[in-house]
Amino acid sequence: METFKVSVLYCLLFLGFTLSLQSRVMAADVADCKVEFNTTGSPVLISIEGKSEAPCTGQVDVADLSKSKITMELNKLDTGIPLRNKHLKENYLHIDKFPVSTLLGLKAEEFDKQQKGHSSDSKFEAVLDLHGVQKPIKGTYRIKDGKNLKAKFDIEVTEFNIPRPDFMGVKVVDKIHVTVQFKIK
Repeated sequence: METFKVSVLYCLLFLGFTLSLQSRVMAADVADCKVEFNTTGSPVLISIEGKSEAPCTGQVDVADLSKSKITMELNKLDTGIPLRNKHLKENYLHIDKFPVSTLLGLKAEEFDKQQKGHSSDSKFEAVLDLHGVQKPIKGTYRIKDGKNLKAKFDIEVTEFNIPRPDFMGVKVVDKIHVTVQFKIK
């Protein structure tokens, strides 16, 4: 009987150790991050696009998505026009005071299905910390091959205390469309 108790104790310890290891492995690093954004001008309908292929940093906690955190350096944004880049970073994003943007508090519908190759987009919610303001955002995402995540969401720049960009009478509309792609490693 004593041997049985010791065996059960060892099994419980082994199970606890295994679960402890699994919980540590559940946080996956973000790699190969790409951010793209686009909007239009008003009253002239010009398209304004930008991107950053600088690596985002952070982790996706598969066991508890709300603990996930992804950060991007805003000085890596590029609109393709050096003067526009300068104005964006200095006059609107104020990267000297707010050098990064962070996505946190992630909630994702159908995350398990997405990791297994769900064939359509699913919804997510998160908090975006941008320009010193934290606001909830909503969007859609999809995971391909169990590790390649692509998320899309819109932000209103004025909600983040960012002045509405304008140049020579052409103003950027408030809504910016953002696409983020990265690998979960």
